[in-house]
Amino acid sequence: MTTATTTTKTLPQLATAVMRRLGMIDPNKEPTASEQAIIIDHYYNKLEELRPEDLIYWPEDAIPRAAFEAMVRIVAHQFSTTLGQDIPTEQMENGDVVAIGTAGMRMLRRHMARSASGLPIRANYF
Repeated sequence: MTTATTTTKTLPQLATAVMRRLGMIDPNKEPTASEQAIIIDHYYNKLEELRPEDLIYWPEDAIPRAAFEAMVRIVAHQFSTTLGQDIPTEQMENGDVVAIGTAGMRMLRRHMARSASGLPIRANYF
């Protein structure tokens, strides 16, 4: 049996992944509506910061799987500071220990540095 997977993730999935990455909820639990709203607000704020740097190419509510883990780390960094928690760190491949948001930014920049795939993209007309 084959299961179709989507190429994108939703904002509620982002909120859940952020809470799980921070160890704030059990793997089979979901964030509360207020936690989810705060996390999604952080996500939108971060999009506005990253858009001028040409690091965001997707519709706001459909995060590509290729960029999802980077965005989880970036938003988790912001959310942890909102809660007054210490910012989590991660060890990078080269051995550097960096803030989780820094790790996410490195992942996102590495993703965006790839050559064009030649696949068609969907245009947004205003």
